Amino acid sequence: MKIIFQIDGGIGKSVAATAVCKAIKTQYPKDDLIVISGYPEVFLCNPHVYKAFNFNNLNYFYQDHIEGQQVKMCLHNPYLETDFISINGHLIKVWCEMFGIQYNGELPELFINNREQTFFSNQFGQVQKPILVMQTHGGAQNQPNKYSWTRDLPLGTAQKIVSAFKDEYHIVHIRREDQLALEGTTPIQADFRVLAVLIGISTKRLFIDSFAQHTAAALNKPSVVCWVGNVPSQFGYEMHTNIVANPPTLKPELRHSVFSRFNISGQPTEFPYNNENEIFNADQIIDALRNESYEGKPAAVKNIYISNYIDANKKRSMVADRLQWLAGKADLSNVQHILDIGSWQLSQSAEFADIFKEATVHAFEPVPDSYNLCLNNLSTLNDQMKERIHVHNLALSNVSAEIPFYPIDG
Repeated sequence: MKIIFQIDGGIGKSVAATAVCKAIKTQYPKDDLIVISGYPEVFLCNPHVYKAFNFNNLNYFYQDHIEGQQVKMCLHNPYLETDFISINGHLIKVWCEMFGIQYNGELPELFINNREQTFFSNQFGQVQKPILVMQTHGGAQNQPNKYSWTRDLPLGTAQKIVSAFKDEYHIVHIRREDQLALEGTTPIQADFRVLAVLIGISTKRLFIDSFAQHTAAALNKPSVVCWVGNVPSQFGYEMHTNIVANPPTLKPELRHSVFSRFNISGQPTEFPYNNENEIFNADQIIDALRNESYEGKPAAVKNIYISNYIDANKKRSMVADRLQWLAGKADLSNVQHILDIGSWQLSQSAEFADIFKEATVHAFEPVPDSYNLCLNNLSTLNDQMKERIHVHNLALSNVSAEIPFYPIDG
């Protein structure tokens, strides 16, 4: 049987798709996997792929690979699946399940042969310092806007990072001629497999959610990755140090959002900050790059969302003080449900709702007087919080039963 796997979209999506290829071949080890994409070079030397075709070179494809043969078609776009739009699982998982393929945690893979490794590495052999590779801008060529706030690293933030490392590292900036430049860097625009070798031999890596972070994952190269519009739980990898943007400081106008919260092109009307300096804390990105646990071995998932929240709002709270202990230890970028057990006056539920602006908060308060106080305080909140906070006059335990309960006086 021939399995035909079509991949729409950019090169980063093709790199992620190599994980799907591995899962397909695990389930169908004796069948031939044929890949159709815009970037067949991603699949060169891949032992799971029988043939890789470019969309622009499909002459006689039906006659050669479909007509009169047993085939399985894997052609649909996972970006249109319910679980993907609902951010219910990683892209690779959604992709596999959409095709009825068992997902076992497969990661992207790239296969660079020895000749490529040696030949392309020699292009960087004259560099005297260790290499720091950066990709700060993504997207297709000739975009109307050279900077997309939903995807790219703000220019001022990126330049501050360059200034912090330029004396110690040779900084190579992956960018096209139509993308914004950084002073003190060496720009590079090259074939994908050359860039893959560069990423592989680099000492440190700073990326946005674009093809380079998928490529680094495929090469098992932990990197620092900055996220604005997308989330690492959907597109990222646990080996990376994932830094999520500060929460919005303004309410965005989401007129152009259809199947995702923000348009990836960076619509100006959706911009939820006063300025680009509010999106990231450059010092935290610099600290992540300097972190000794990052270089040379897989780093834990990091999310500096909470500490950014405190910095951005110039205030402290019990919830934020406690949550900051989880920064760097858990991915808090896509919190959907929060249980506040023992809500008392509802103040901490309100803080949770303020920090995690997309989450539903369930507040449990068994004491009647405190429960009524929660309801009174809920009525004073804005409509958006009222919709997301639900108060329950219950206690929680590991059994369903009636037990003596002794409320605290006062």
